[in-house]
Amino acid sequence: MKKTVVMLLVVALLAGVFGFTPVRADENVVIQMTIGSTKAYVDSKEVILDQPPIIENGRTLVPIRFIGEAVGAKIGWDPVKKTVSYVLGDMNIVLTIGSTTAFVNSVATKLDVAPKILSGRTMVPVRFISETIGAKVDWNSATRVVTVTYTSPAKKPSELKFITIVKGACNWFDRMEVGVKQFAKDTGVNAVQISPSKFDAALQLQAVEDAISQSPDALLVVPYQTETLEPALKKAMGQGIVVISHEAANAQNVTYDVEAFDNAAYGRHLMDEMAKRMNYEGKYVVFVGSLSSTSHNEWVDAAVAWQKEKYLKMQMVGTKNVSESNLQKAYEIMKDLLKTYPDIKGVQGSDAYDVVGAGQAIQEAGLAGKIAVVGTSIPSYAGDLLKAGAISLICFWDPKLAGYAMDKVALMILQGKKIVDGMDLGIPGYEKIKLVGKVIYGSAWVDCDTSNMAQYPF
Repeated sequence: MKKTVVMLLVVALLAGVFGFTPVRADENVVIQMTIGSTKAYVDSKEVILDQPPIIENGRTLVPIRFIGEAVGAKIGWDPVKKTVSYVLGDMNIVLTIGSTTAFVNSVATKLDVAPKILSGRTMVPVRFISETIGAKVDWNSATRVVTVTYTSPAKKPSELKFITIVKGACNWFDRMEVGVKQFAKDTGVNAVQISPSKFDAALQLQAVEDAISQSPDALLVVPYQTETLEPALKKAMGQGIVVISHEAANAQNVTYDVEAFDNAAYGRHLMDEMAKRMNYEGKYVVFVGSLSSTSHNEWVDAAVAWQKEKYLKMQMVGTKNVSESNLQKAYEIMKDLLKTYPDIKGVQGSDAYDVVGAGQAIQEAGLAGKIAVVGTSIPSYAGDLLKAGAISLICFWDPKLAGYAMDKVALMILQGKKIVDGMDLGIPGYEKIKLVGKVIYGSAWVDCDTSNMAQYPF
């Protein structure tokens, strides 16, 4: 029983009780404590202490757990040896109750006053601990307030770990991984990409949870269903992880969302291209990969609104057709639509498989070249159907560059750099970004048909 109690004490100490948000690299933490008062402040947020700071032999003693956890240190306790350890980065400080000898990375150091236990809390000399980790200590004799200012050292790129989680395994995200690997090569950051075996919200959520458990410095996510991931992303941010999303302009629990372009402008562009090929009249249908896919629905909503405003002789029939990012399902839906609406003149797709499945059904029906098929895809999916005339035009952004841009933004945040409207990220299509709240917009879409598809071998 005694051994179990000791283990629980150690675990409790290591787990932390104050609930501070982990400190990011190159971030300031300001701690203020008043002698004799249980009220303390961390970055102006009030914290109630079990034991107030005291002065003994002209030295201020404070609760080690409080000043340690406030800056992200791990506190350990050995009840047999009566030693307390303070570990922060590569700094390991060990103090013994009642002893004026401390050890810093195993090197003995003399203290002016020994640590002691008051009200069950270990009290240590604040100046010794703080200055050992490189923090600044200020004392106001009039107010009896001691202020500790700590700046967390910035990690080297080679010490950083970035994990990108995409919707699922496919050529599109294989191309994104090329960008992630290029970023890792260019910067030295340990950047990797994980692709769930299929497009599934539960599988992606599990991948995100697994990634968070690895405590990366940055988590980059292309959500399949944004709302499903929000609690996990909130947890990640609570752990001090930089969270960057893509194709999720409405995401709440992110540091920034990176979009290749303004989604409404892109949706209007798709409508313009389809309308032109429909001679500005006739019936059309729209596809999305999922009703919870933010970007897909923003494109379609903007396109339909634009059509109602500008192309009055055109009419959307049916509702949003959901392909579930599945080529076969897109094909089967299109076959049914051709039966239900034999006079369809246009198709707008959102998922990379939408226009491919629709194009296959149109080609099979002998209607290639007679129906305008426009949407987001990539040449490796749509190339043959472009050549056959079953797909009119595909639009896309290079996922390689988007993946690189997400990682670049995360690195800038961790290096203490500000993201500002109009700045150049140094990536094609992101030379003059538009910043709206937490959303970063590039101008990186590409129109692709048989005339230029050879330029994009993915």
